[in-house]
Order: sequence, then structure tokens, then C-alpha cells
Amino acid sequence: MKTRNFKSVILVLTLNLLASATLAFSKDSGKTLLISDIDDTIKVGHIRSKVDAVSNAYRTNNIFLGMADLYRIIKNRLDADVFYLTNAPEEVMAWSHTELLKNGNFPEGSLEIRPIKVSSKVFKAQRLEELISEHRPDTVILVGDNGEHDNSFYNGIKQTYPGIKFHTFIRAAYNFDESNKLYKGQASFITPFEIADTLYQRKVLERSDSKDLQDLHLKSYMEEYLLRDKGQLYTPHWQRCYGHKVNSWSNLFSTLPKELTKKISILCQNYEN
Repeated sequence: MKTRNFKSVILVLTLNLLASATLAFSKDSGKTLLISDIDDTIKVGHIRSKVDAVSNAYRTNNIFLGMADLYRIIKNRLDADVFYLTNAPEEVMAWSHTELLKNGNFPEGSLEIRPIKVSSKVFKAQRLEELISEHRPDTVILVGDNGEHDNSFYNGIKQTYPGIKFHTFIRAAYNFDESNKLYKGQASFITPFEIADTLYQRKVLERSDSKDLQDLHLKSYMEEYLLRDKGQLYTPHWQRCYGHKVNSWSNLFSTLPKELTKKISILCQNYEN
């Protein structure tokens, strides 16, 4: 009897350990990371203009409207960990970027900013790999812009981790050409509505999430015609988005209203030069 009871105890303990391991694995494998660039992605920086880049550097209210609410929706819906990854030098820009995130009411996250002694050519790729190795997510949402090399950094990390589901979005802040063309699987955007809609169609977000974002910002976006270059805005006057197209393959299931897609199409067609 004692032997049988002992074996029963061992069996129960083993089953409990297996159950705990299964739950732990499920939790780890279900983790989502939202990793976002800052300049020209959520901050109006105009980094391709030396004059504007300098004048905008310490502005802490220069935000692309709607991006903070989009990120909050993603964070809340997916319980995502948020990282703001930037090549800006830490010793020079840490304070202003921290204030920008606070002033823009962006969801809480970790500011991953480049130490001045680390080369900008390696920092993003290196830090991306470290974050993924540390957190072991099964889904990663990457958001950047086509002003520098976010498309290449993001494509590189996708190739390194083929078992992870990547959703990569590149803001069309500048015209697309051979130097900044999208890689396979990457989607361009000029509004947060497009990201929310694509994530809904990929069954990452709910339809209601996309509609909630539109309720918050669509009317204001449609009424924005006087384009500026500083402060809180949707489209800066310097933006050139030729080559960007709203995803047309999935219009049947899209949450985007026709007036929105029409405005985006006209805007980017007019910005060929």
C-alpha cells in the first residue's frame, strides 16, 4: 500500500509539473512585441532635411496623430510589450524622446536608444535581436519609416527568426525608390487606420479595434487640409508618398471607408516629385 501511495504521489507531482510547464510554454509562446521607430514614424522629424531635422530634434510635441491610440489598442488587445527603438544618440536625445512619448500619451514602454559610442549601422539590428532573444515572442509587430533603413533592419530580423509571425509596417514618409523599397511581406502606410485595418484582416486585431480608431480620428484626418510641419498632425507638408498604395487585395473585408482610401490615393499620386 505504501508503495502504491508513493507511486500515486509521484504521478500527481509529475502531472502537475507537466501542466505547469505547458502553461508556462503557452504563455511564452503567446507573447507579442510591438517595436516602433520614433523619428518620422511617430515623431514628425523630416530627417532627410538637415535643417528640419535639427530644428525638430528637441520638439516634444511633434507627433503623428493617431499613432498613440493605435499603439494603445494593440497593447491592450494583445497584452503586448512595447519598445521604442531609435538610432538617436542617447546622450543627446534621451530627454526629448522621453518627453515626446509622455506628451503624446503613448502607451508605457521601454525607450531603446543608441549609446553614442555604438554605431548607428549596427545598433538597431543588434538590439532587435537581443529583444527577441530575451522575450521569445511568437508575434512581433514592427513599425518604422522609409527615411533610412528600417525596411532592411526589419527584413533582416524576420529572416533570422522564420518561426516568428512578423507584421511589418513602413511609413511612406518619402517617395519609394530602389533605396527604400519594401521587402516581401512588408506593408507601407501613411495613416494609423491602414495598420489597424491590416492587422484586423490578418486576424491579429478585432474589427471593433479598427472602427474605434476611426471613431477617434477619421473625422479630424478627413478635415486636415492645411498641412504644417510641426506640432500634432496627420500629414506634414513635406511628406512625399509616391509608390504607396492602400492594400487592394483585401478590399472586400476592409474596414476603411472609400473616402479615406480616395484621399490617400490622391495624396500620394500628387506627390510623385
